[in-house]
Amino acid sequence: MISVEQASQIISENTQLPNKSIDINLIDALGYVLFKDVISPINMPPFRQSAMDGYALQLHDAKTYSLIGEIKAGDAHQLHLKPGDAVRIFTGAPVPESANAVVMQEKTSSQNQTLIIESNVVKHENIRPLGEQVLEGHIALKKEVKLKAAAIAYLTTLGVTQVMVYKKPSIAIVVTGNELVQAGQPLQYGQIYVSNAIMLISALKQAGYSNISTYSVSD
Repeated sequence: MISVEQASQIISENTQLPNKSIDINLIDALGYVLFKDVISPINMPPFRQSAMDGYALQLHDAKTYSLIGEIKAGDAHQLHLKPGDAVRIFTGAPVPESANAVVMQEKTSSQNQTLIIESNVVKHENIRPLGEQVLEGHIALKKEVKLKAAAIAYLTTLGVTQVMVYKKPSIAIVVTGNELVQAGQPLQYGQIYVSNAIMLISALKQAGYSNISTYSVSD
């Protein structure tokens, strides 16, 4: 009898690392390990993006601004702001190139078309710059990363639809014992039902393996 640690060491010393890869649809990639780096095909965010609901400003010396419009998430139109102009903006919406800060709505008040700023605002505040999360052509995820739900969601935001992953191994379970029979068959005297194989199959499936075969051999 050997310890679990010794058994693991023997397996590690006599097992080759996988070297076969497959291309797989990202939606089916949960639990797989990346075979190579994933390079971002786009900048993320792909435009200057508001991090808050509030107002995009072109800053000037006064605390009052003229409201000239509104930009919602998904809007494609560009508004041009002069110093002292402001536009209503929502989280995730594109910030006009002529704006240089976004102030949170909770730090403002408005009357008619005049916006009043109730706190100090600094340049670039609450603006996510182009490519802040990852730049086009840069590594989005490194190889050897195991793909979990969050990683798959992240790659989806970049427009990735397929990834190259390590091919999962085929696994064989060898069941030994003359006394073992499959559940559903009648038990003869001296026999018991196979259970360890079912436990191993279930554990392997829980770990993300699916290509599993079982073989029964006599003592």
